[in-house]
Amino acid sequence: MKRRIGLLILASLFLSSCGVFLENTGLKSYKLKSKIEHENINDYQYDFIYLTKLLETGFPLLDSVFSENRRDSLKTVIIQDLSSKDISNEYFFIQTSKYVSNVHNSHTLAYPEKLSFENKYPFRLFFSLNNWYLLDVGKQQDS
Repeated sequence: MKRRIGLLILASLFLSSCGVFLENTGLKSYKLKSKIEHENINDYQYDFIYLTKLLETGFPLLDSVFSENRRDSLKTVIIQDLSSKDISNEYFFIQTSKYVSNVHNSHTLAYPEKLSFENKYPFRLFFSLNNWYLLDVGKQQDS
């Protein structure tokens, strides 16, 4: 009986120390320092502004790869594009990908899990090393 209690105590110590290790070395979450206060914006615009603030907060040396002037001009254009009432999740995903792809980092790639573009377009777009590629182009559409 004492052996079982000893093993139980040893196992609980091991598991708690593992949790502390993961807490100190795992992924980090960043909280925005300021609340987003814009009037008359829809949910897509709010989420996009939130994304831009998270990128500015959490990405090291962001200005060296994506200048503040370029970020601001692209942000203004995308917020205007997202102002329409007929926005879909797919369109929001494309706009956010357009913004985040300027970082040119594999960690900023986004993979839509539930979004499907196959029924809307007969091909797929792929971005790699500053180049866009069309994938799955049918022979009848290839020139």
